[in-house]
Amino acid sequence: MNRVKFIEVIPMARGPKAAEILVSEKQREILEQLIRRRNTPQALAKRARVVLESVKGVNNTAISELLSFDRPQVVLWRGRWIAHYLEFCRIEQEHQEELEAAIVQLLQDQPRPGTPATFTEQQVLQIMAITCEDPTLSGRSAIGRRAKCVMKRSTRALSRPFRLHKFGVF
Repeated sequence: MNRVKFIEVIPMARGPKAAEILVSEKQREILEQLIRRRNTPQALAKRARVVLESVKGVNNTAISELLSFDRPQVVLWRGRWIAHYLEFCRIEQEHQEELEAAIVQLLQDQPRPGTPATFTEQQVLQIMAITCEDPTLSGRSAIGRRAKCVMKRSTRALSRPFRLHKFGVF
């Protein structure tokens, strides 16, 4: 009888080799804690996993497949860690209690470019209160109130406050 042998084929890495990433024991501990915490935002936890997988020597393509990230995102977060590693080492030596905050700050979303919000959080809440109020209580129709708002502000600016997830309302 002929026996068939299966040989595991390991794909060769293509392109330039990813830069080596370094993490101290304390930094690794903080990254693992962030991943395990229930209240850590998922995006932050995934970025921490990118760093930890990179330390293991896993290439960017494999990490992107493992974590359902685009490869450029893996490259971005890996690069940000490398750029801040020496700063983290300095913080760890001088102010160890501030290390976790520095790591979290690095892994969080950065402010995006664009026009600043037209309305303050307080104004958004006032608009929502007026919109949800029973129009018969004020003696005016809700349509009339909304029309005045539209006259004062552009329609585009008025639509922004209703993206309430930015203010943590929903």
